[in-house]
Amino acid sequence: MVKFCNRPAIKLFGYTERELIDQNIKKIIPLEIKAKHPHLLKSSMNSLNLRNICSETKKGKTISLDITLSSLETMLGYRTMCSVLDISKQKESEEKLQKMPRRPSKHQEN
Repeated sequence: MVKFCNRPAIKLFGYTERELIDQNIKKIIPLEIKAKHPHLLKSSMNSLNLRNICSETKKGKTISLDITLSSLETMLGYRTMCSVLDISKQKESEEKLQKMPRRPSKHQEN
């Protein structure tokens, strides 16, 4: 269950705080994580870094994320903290660079 969300997460996913608080974390965890790592949401793992994960906003827009899931032991038991970084613009820039024609280096010209 989501117990806290910050403003950047609300802005990124497009949900209001009321729509997220006390909802299952699966609402914002990307489908590919649910499929590949179902144990993460049930166990007390230490930490997992997931790079270049596709997710969707409330409006259905696809976004690229780097996600870190960390398990924390609290007085209420284990809790999972999810840190999310939107890398969509970085990924778009990398794709544009890959599509650009490459100029030969000075060493290759001679």
